[in-house]
Amino acid sequence: MTSIATSEKIAVIGAGPVGISAARALKKKGIAYDQFEAGSGVGGNWRHGVYHTAHIISSRKTTEYPDFPMPDHYPDFPNAAGVPKLNSRGRR
Repeated sequence: MTSIATSEKIAVIGAGPVGISAARALKKKGIAYDQFEAGSGVGGNWRHGVYHTAHIISSRKTTEYPDFPMPDHYPDFPNAAGVPKLNSRGRR
């Protein structure tokens, strides 16, 4: 793993899927960051902005975090109830 030297921190706004992915990429490269989320938990719009019947439109195998795969019992296209749980698993 290669670190990138910087004297400043990056601000990651939000803890939805994109914010979590950005933070993970920065961490992997050794870049300092602070992450900010307006809500009380991770998940972004999946937690409080989509209909309960919404589901991801790409397969779980193409959507999962590489080092935090979705559980085998999840459907191929998880719904709004399952996605925030996955996001909280992936934010380490």
